[in-house]
Amino acid sequence: MTDEKLVQLGLNDKDSLKMILSGYVENDKSENGGEKVGVVSVMFVSENKELVSKKMEEFEAKYPKRYFMVHSVSIGY
Repeated sequence: MTDEKLVQLGLNDKDSLKMILSGYVENDKSENGGEKVGVVSVMFVSENKELVSKKMEEFEAKYPKRYFMVHSVSIGY
């Protein structure tokens, strides 16, 4: 499955809250420096699918070396 298909699954999932997550690898800056660590962060959250899709495009253009995904979450109310 391609990255784009995975993004579409997250955008079109039944749960209404959409989160854009970003992942990348960087060098550890602690006293154990030199080791690589994975970093995952929440970049954007919204119930507006079109806005999430637009933000995905912006983030992918701004951070081309990062991996992005859309995760769909139930807000429970």
